[in-house]
Amino acid sequence: MQCRILKYILILLPAGLILTSGNADAQSAQGFYTVTPCRALDTRGSQPITSTPASFPIAGLCSVPMAAIAVAGNLTVPTPAANSSVTVFPTGTSPLSNPGTNSFRAGTTRATNFVVGLAPSGAGTLSLVATSTSDAIIDVTGYFMPSPPTTGGGIGYLVGFDNKEGASVCTLDDAPQLALLNAPLFDPYNRNNIQWWYNLVEEAAFSNVNYIALGSRGNSACPADNPPVGDEPPSLAVNVVTALNQRGYSSILKVAFMDDTGAYPGHLKVCQGIQPFDLGNTSLWATYIWNNNWLPYFRSVPEPNRLKIQGRPVVFMWSVATGLGYTNQQGHLAGLISYLRNQCLSQLGFNPFIIVDQSWPQLDTALGSAPDGVDNWFSVPGPSWSLRTFAGNSGSFTTGVAVPGFWVPGASMFIDRLGGQTLRAGLANTAGAGIVLLEGLSNSSENAAYYRGSSTCEPACGKPYTYPSGQCWSTPNQYLNIVRETTAPFPRFIVYEAEAADSYSSFNLTGSGLYRRGDRLNIQYTDSSQSQWSVAMNAGEWLEFSSFQLGASSSYRLGIRYASAGGATGRLLIDGSALSSFTLPASASFVTLTVPGGFSISASHHNVRFQLDTGDLRLDQWILNGL
Repeated sequence: MQCRILKYILILLPAGLILTSGNADAQSAQGFYTVTPCRALDTRGSQPITSTPASFPIAGLCSVPMAAIAVAGNLTVPTPAANSSVTVFPTGTSPLSNPGTNSFRAGTTRATNFVVGLAPSGAGTLSLVATSTSDAIIDVTGYFMPSPPTTGGGIGYLVGFDNKEGASVCTLDDAPQLALLNAPLFDPYNRNNIQWWYNLVEEAAFSNVNYIALGSRGNSACPADNPPVGDEPPSLAVNVVTALNQRGYSSILKVAFMDDTGAYPGHLKVCQGIQPFDLGNTSLWATYIWNNNWLPYFRSVPEPNRLKIQGRPVVFMWSVATGLGYTNQQGHLAGLISYLRNQCLSQLGFNPFIIVDQSWPQLDTALGSAPDGVDNWFSVPGPSWSLRTFAGNSGSFTTGVAVPGFWVPGASMFIDRLGGQTLRAGLANTAGAGIVLLEGLSNSSENAAYYRGSSTCEPACGKPYTYPSGQCWSTPNQYLNIVRETTAPFPRFIVYEAEAADSYSSFNLTGSGLYRRGDRLNIQYTDSSQSQWSVAMNAGEWLEFSSFQLGASSSYRLGIRYASAGGATGRLLIDGSALSSFTLPASASFVTLTVPGGFSISASHHNVRFQLDTGDLRLDQWILNGL
């Protein structure tokens, strides 16, 4: 073994490994993440490597996130025509001498491992240069990530998972859904299918949030408590971990714990016939809160997947209001928080960062600085957002909450979405908070969702409620787009998943029945894991994302991940103008091709269309990478 340094990162490497310096330094390195070996570059038949350095996108391909600071992989030079030396190095730096340069003999294929920093500019690219014209193949095997910020948690979605759609959208929430504003695009919207979780994390990643706060209401506390009260058991948290890891989002999308406290009184009533829940009874803390919810949740969500502030896993705790079935709050809530901290420290080895609902300090004047933060939730009919700074266990900390809209007609509760302006106002007014919680990505029962919306708007589900006007989604991705315009305005890099397009042209009379509700697209799984989808397209068909904010770079490149039996040609159109044309060779398996040449896009909202002109293909995604 050889021991070499990647700018202060100590890495043990097998003999013969290329190691180049870059923007990976000890103070920012979080760790190394492996990926299934994946081909990120193959210049054969397109753009060979010459004596002029050329840059190629790596981040965004092969599950390598844009935030990656370095990649590991395998560089192959297939049968070079002449003796050649090829150097791989971070774009924007000077090509390095040995050990970054490797020599290849004419006619001999040689493969070499490497670890190389990506462009210091954050473009997610690396560069190659050769002493004589050669082709090159790069297969990625892993990547390095910077450490997450320690002072805040960013922006994230509250996620409930009691959605169990049955025979129709009117059973979306495991009960008659009597007033649904907009049905989700994903079909069926049922948490008992692992594909629901795969789509959930993809929607969150598309909007570039930092975390999801998974609502948890406790496992079954006794035989009679089955299904458990609230039906959001922490045992199902393993599904979000599986989805994050399978889709390659585990390094960029973390999981916070939302203790949805409203279910504890119900568990107690079912199992012991007792009401209300006495918050001064420490035995109830252990039985229902710790053993039945906290402990199984943290055993389901491993340490690498947890959202942390100040290096501590984040926990939100909802209301302990009397109306939810609680009593004896005064003088006991600080003790409950202390108990939960001590249990985490003694059994799990960490001190949680606990943010509680405003009812805690309201109902216990002795709460003091026991929690780390307090949120003021939101109000109906408004304001739809809140911002609260609290001097807590870890010092002063500010928590924001926002909701895009709200409608529960049976309770006469309504917050107007105002075509997305309610959400925009909430995001603007919570800017600068240590953490912002968005209620709620999958919340259909209260019509507070952000999910991709289908064309099924205002379905008739039973009671003749009068639907408020102007609440339907204008495009499937409307609310995900609004969030992303705050988390990643004018992105340099974006992945467009084909199955999630806002609009399309298809010659199919019926769809395949996968993914999209009631649409005509022929959608198929990309592989046997059934964790991703592709769209089968024929000549003349197109997919489009509407009103999408772009324009951060003067030079974008187009990447396409596809499979095709006979090859295909097509164009990328921005607002109807073709900015890039492509020719895709036949490939039986899914590959990613980067189209040579760049193009500029003005900073604005654009309609982004992928159009197939000849041939056919299965399109997984297309990628815009701003250099």
